[in-house]
Amino acid sequence: MTRHVHYAPPSATVTMPSLFDDTPAPAHRADHGDETERLAAEKVRPALGWLRSTALNDLRNAPDGLTGDELCALHPEVPEYSLRPRLTELADLRFGALAVKTGATRPNRRGNAERVWRAA
Repeated sequence: MTRHVHYAPPSATVTMPSLFDDTPAPAHRADHGDETERLAAEKVRPALGWLRSTALNDLRNAPDGLTGDELCALHPEVPEYSLRPRLTELADLRFGALAVKTGATRPNRRGNAERVWRAA
């Protein structure tokens, strides 16, 4: 069973983490979940800054926004499971809400509707 972490607004004395360093995503901190989640989070941690900035730059250069599938197609050398979650992180208020859901969807390569994201 997957545990969900719910958003709680930071207090005025809390400093916002940098999106472009190796700060783990709130839902994927090393102390969260089972051992496989912890190991996966530690493995991707050194690349988090690059993955987040790449996703944000791609959103900024896509006037019609991008789906997660479209973002991953721009970087076939990067595992989808490493890049796709960065969209949710970019939208996280704790990281400054740098991306938003547009409300639109487009079909992905499997023919399923997928939400479209854009830079905030």
